[in-house]
Amino acid sequence: TAFLRLWGALAELPSEGRDAVKAHIHRLKPLRTAVEERLVDAVDHLSDADPRTRSLLAYACARLGYDGAAACQLLATLCGELQMSMRSAAQEPWWPLYVWSLAELGLELDFAREGAETFIQERYNGDEVTASVDE
Repeated sequence: TAFLRLWGALAELPSEGRDAVKAHIHRLKPLRTAVEERLVDAVDHLSDADPRTRSLLAYACARLGYDGAAACQLLATLCGELQMSMRSAAQEPWWPLYVWSLAELGLELDFAREGAETFIQERYNGDEVTASVDE
């Protein structure tokens, strides 16, 4: 949808631009309400989308500092779905963005810690880490 494209583009602005967007969202209640309504629609629309797509939406929310109810619901739902498949999910290119999003918004921190550890273990097995340290 147009909103998702715009939201993603805003999330990719340089830090000064993102800071301005954050300030407007947090200062202007009508804007915050409109963003929340669009995110509710987007989360509902993406409810059966793959974890990558939903993780990228969560990442955009985190980059813009948006922790409204829809963003929190999205992240919590993904945590529940990914808990049992963390080892395989941690090998996906979007996984670090998802874990960062949780940490950035201060949500599901135990899951975020476990997810970061799993990513490091899966990405850098013990032999590679030991070899790098020994060199």
